[in-house]
Amino acid sequence: MTQAMDTFERQFGTYNAEEGRWVLDEVFLSRLTSYPFIGFLIGVPLGCCLSSHFGRRKLMCIISACGILTAAVTVGSGNQATILTGRILNYCYAGLELAVVPIFQSEIAPKQVRGLVIESYSLMHYFGGFIMSLLCFWTSTFEGNKQWRIPFACFFLAPAIIILGISSVPESPRWLLIKGRDEDAMEALRKLRAGRFTEDQIRDELEAAKAMLAQEMQSSWWDLIKGPNLKRTLITCGVNVFLQCTGNTFASRFGTKYVKSLRLENVDPYIMTIYHQLAEFLGVMLSMILVDIWGRRAMLFCGGTIQAVALLTMASLDIRGTSPKNQRGILAMFSLAGLGLSLG
Repeated sequence: MTQAMDTFERQFGTYNAEEGRWVLDEVFLSRLTSYPFIGFLIGVPLGCCLSSHFGRRKLMCIISACGILTAAVTVGSGNQATILTGRILNYCYAGLELAVVPIFQSEIAPKQVRGLVIESYSLMHYFGGFIMSLLCFWTSTFEGNKQWRIPFACFFLAPAIIILGISSVPESPRWLLIKGRDEDAMEALRKLRAGRFTEDQIRDELEAAKAMLAQEMQSSWWDLIKGPNLKRTLITCGVNVFLQCTGNTFASRFGTKYVKSLRLENVDPYIMTIYHQLAEFLGVMLSMILVDIWGRRAMLFCGGTIQAVALLTMASLDIRGTSPKNQRGILAMFSLAGLGLSLG
């Protein structure tokens, strides 16, 4: 959303004499969107390696310290090179986080609520996006560079909270078992299950984790593409690859700027982004409620169908012409497609 702010365009764009305003050129916009994924590509595999070596809790602290550094670079940006560097570092932080947080959640959560806890990771991402869209709407009326620097400054909050609170969270019992520290694993599990589980239940859970690890040690990465596992691997990878081909990246990266470029009467680009973020947030909420009732496969088909209907409607409206009425319909379908994306 910050890309659509007037002061952001003035700080990082060029003056267009014909239009009489500051604009971000297409090359810089494409770099601002694509270059950060270099950091993401580095962060995910690096996070996997570091998580195995340092442990989940210690790495969370390291990642959070890196998050504070990237926030400082982004907030202090004064030119295109600096903001691009900040964005790449920020996505590297996001990749590191993605590599460790869901695993850490799954390893410390009881099996009875493990699925719900892992789902909360996506929920909080969409909730955070919704809150940031509200913040950007609020700061969009400010004067000067604080218009876009205040939203970027919020990047300090999550890492700081994690650094302050991570010491109260025990290390992953599963990681401790991998390192041969069985007694430490038992102690960590006791702290995680204290007051809710009996000593026998805690001991049984640890023994089950040991048996699972022993079974995993007998397999290798090659098993992912052997026999029936090849089909499962292709489906898993295919769903995630084609998910990125639905156009959701355009909506999330350029949505606000696209709405602003239409210059529709009585249509605030920031309000439209709030609607879009709210639709995605509600989609995740519905998914958490319905997934155990309908099943994973049905939810995937349902979300995909909604996305397909929305995208086809957008295409038909665009073919009919670029009248304000059709453009408003396209904007409505943006939100519906976002709902389908998060629902499936």
